[in-house]
Parts: sequence; C-alpha cells; structure tokens
Amino acid sequence: MNIRSTFQEDVLNPTSTVRETLLFAARLRLPESVSDSAKQERVFKVINDLGLIDVADVRIGDGIKRGVSGGERRRVSIGVELVAAPDVLILDEPTSVSSPLSRKYRFRRQSSDAADVSMNRAWTRSLLPKSLRS
Repeated sequence: MNIRSTFQEDVLNPTSTVRETLLFAARLRLPESVSDSAKQERVFKVINDLGLIDVADVRIGDGIKRGVSGGERRRVSIGVELVAAPDVLILDEPTSVSSPLSRKYRFRRQSSDAADVSMNRAWTRSLLPKSLRS
C-alpha cells in the first residue's frame, strides 16, 4: 500500500514553478517504467484538479521573492504527494491558510476527485486517532 502525507509546513523550492515542482516530484516518485509523457499527463491532471492551472508557470516564491499565494502553495504540497498516486493521503491541516469559501470548495473537489487520482481516503491530522498522531 502506497501511503503519503503532507505536513503543515511546506518545503518547496522557491525558485521552481508549480509545474516544475510537480514534474520533478513525478519523475522522482513514479517508477522508471512510466513514460515521461505519462508523468507529464499526470502532472497536468493534478494541476487541473487542484485548481492551479492559472499559476502553473508561476514560481513558488518565499519571504524574499513573491510567488504563489499561501493557499496555492499548500495545494502544490498536496500535489507533490498526489502525483505519486497514493492509496492513502494523510493531510495535516490542509486548509489552515485558506478562507472558509475555498475550504468548502477544496474539500468538495478533493472528495469528488479522489477516485480520479486513485486515492481511497484523505484524512486530516485532527481526524486521526491520538495513537497515530506524532
């Protein structure tokens, strides 16, 4: 079983674009038997599913150089895990930096797209039993 997780603190290369970040993750995490064109298609699907199409070619940025917004940055971190087609994805407070409206939209999108990205369940850390929290 392929289990992935994201954490509240995002660790992304600030000089890479959203597309470059996700393609790097796909090339690193998917087997070599998967063609590069299939990896690129997977990245396109994740970008589209997470609503990142408008910022696909924007740099991630950091405290010095402006880039994507905090919510977009969080979705990129989730996308880094989704490109690996996990069976289970554990999300640590995935909506902590977003507005109530975008939270509602994102959860609706994630739950409706879960089957499309071969993911069975998504949990937030707060929903996990205490024995599984670290």
